Amino acid sequence: MIIYKNVDYGIYAYQIGFFKVKRIGEIVWSDHYDSKNEKFYLRIEGFYVAEERRRHGLGRKLLL
Repeated sequence: MIIYKNVDYGIYAYQIGFFKVKRIGEIVWSDHYDSKNEKFYLRIEGFYVAEERRRHGLGRKLLL
């Protein structure tokens, strides 16, 4: 089972097993407000998917 946890600065993905919880992916961002153009921006600071979970669509789910 995979669960997603929203935090103030990103999203974490955890794989839940019988006896352990393992972080298998994350996306971390920082926010910025440009008062001159009155626009809000998010800048991706980090993006990680565990190697054994790559090519399974986890990265795409984190970005959506």
